[in-house]
Amino acid sequence: MDNPEEDTPEGRIIRYDAPAGDPGLSFGDPGLIDEITNHLEAFLGPVNLVWHEIVSEYAHIDVHHFPPTPERNFHVLATTGMSERPMTLPDGMPDDWRFAELLLNLPSSWQLSKDAFADERYYWPMRLIKTVARFPHMYSTWLSYAHTLPNGDPPEPYDASTELCGAMLVQSMSLPEAINTLERANGQVIRFWTVLPLHADEMDLKVREGAEALFPLLDKAGISDVIVPERPSVVEATGRTVPRQRDHGATTDFASAWKERQRRKRLALWVPIASLPALFGLSRIPGFPSWAFGLLMIAWVVTFLVLRFRAGRWRCPRCGEVFQISGKVSNPFTRSCLNCGLPLNAAGTDPDERRPR
Repeated sequence: MDNPEEDTPEGRIIRYDAPAGDPGLSFGDPGLIDEITNHLEAFLGPVNLVWHEIVSEYAHIDVHHFPPTPERNFHVLATTGMSERPMTLPDGMPDDWRFAELLLNLPSSWQLSKDAFADERYYWPMRLIKTVARFPHMYSTWLSYAHTLPNGDPPEPYDASTELCGAMLVQSMSLPEAINTLERANGQVIRFWTVLPLHADEMDLKVREGAEALFPLLDKAGISDVIVPERPSVVEATGRTVPRQRDHGATTDFASAWKERQRRKRLALWVPIASLPALFGLSRIPGFPSWAFGLLMIAWVVTFLVLRFRAGRWRCPRCGEVFQISGKVSNPFTRSCLNCGLPLNAAGTDPDERRPR
């Protein structure tokens, strides 16, 4: 992708002008490839074909083909080599998120021969999975659950035969859950993400409202992770209009944002503490109704939970993401944004100065 851009969960958009990773040549890691292949064959059956790279920049990405079986009526493409190098994680992320590989599912009728690949109508999924696999190493970033990558800016369809123009990474919807994680003999953890192509308005909805707003629409429409190039948009089918936005939740005033964070944290701490003496005093008043005291205690608990929730869901002023949450990882003690890496209390006013997620 030229001038690639990554949209990440809950509204952050990252722009890249030029590759920042180490383009050192890679010839592949036979031991890694064997372990990944054995892991995949345990769930998908024997590999039918491997599209090998001889020598590669950034990462050696081979693509393995697992044909349909009587139990699985679709093709699976899987990468080996994306996990040859660790991805660049933001501060606070556990190390076991550094390594990933990709899966991509195609209908049983899809043509995967050399002759068919001369037609972009059949080749674009191959191009997509290899591009996504090399992306985090080219741009010194990382990819994980619900991260999305548009096909250009503005996003363009992968081919004239489809309106799909971006991809989101998800856990497999159609394969056994155990395929999603491999722990190697050396202790390295590799996560397998499935590439799910999207329409432009589906990506916009995910960016604007989060992946949790998109998944119910996909489920209701019966959309699986097997690619159907001609499928309609699930957003368009609802009649919704989702305005495209460049940056959601980010601000140009970092100082005010840090003050708001401190205000929320102080409220979450001191309001519950300050109200405890009053509650204790009421409990000591002779004849004070126990039911009234019970209601006050319920109100105290609800207030405490709401204030803690607001403090915990505070969004980074640079990327618009929840500061202490990235995907399924949460760290309330982090000193930098788990999504874009912005240090706590950093000065700055430029929300377009992004670090990759």
